[in-house]
Amino acid sequence: MELRSALATLDSDPGFAGWKSLHKDAYFSHAFTMLQDQQEDWQLGFYQHKDEKITTFVVKPHGVEMRDAEETFKREESRIEEVRLPKNALELKEVIRKANEFQQERYPKDRSMKIITLLQNLPEYGSVWNITYVTQQFNTLNMKIHPSTGEVLDHKLSSIFSFRQK
Repeated sequence: MELRSALATLDSDPGFAGWKSLHKDAYFSHAFTMLQDQQEDWQLGFYQHKDEKITTFVVKPHGVEMRDAEETFKREESRIEEVRLPKNALELKEVIRKANEFQQERYPKDRSMKIITLLQNLPEYGSVWNITYVTQQFNTLNMKIHPSTGEVLDHKLSSIFSFRQK
């Protein structure tokens, strides 16, 4: 399921409509899914500034599930901005195609086992796809990709072992 379809499914869900009527200040803050053999469900997050919590709605092929509001993972001085999906935004499959081309050109030995996708609003980029490949070589390739053009704005290859606590 593409993101626009997931958002449309969520918008038509009575449970979401009821929640939204009680949380008028909440706004769309992220879209998350993982790809391995197939795409997993979309997790769509809505940030409530007043409570500094995020409520996530999981959009499945046959319905929507609401998770309890959770504390945010951010620095105290940071702000979680609203994600604005441009009208001309590429579909996720096209963003992944561009990411695959970049990976094959720059890092051909780092073949992906799992792809983590996150649409979020970052201060340096605005709304951006944050795509992470977990590779067979125990690396992560993180790419920031423009949602409309598919341009790779930034990237970084890191060893999974570099994330260990010291």
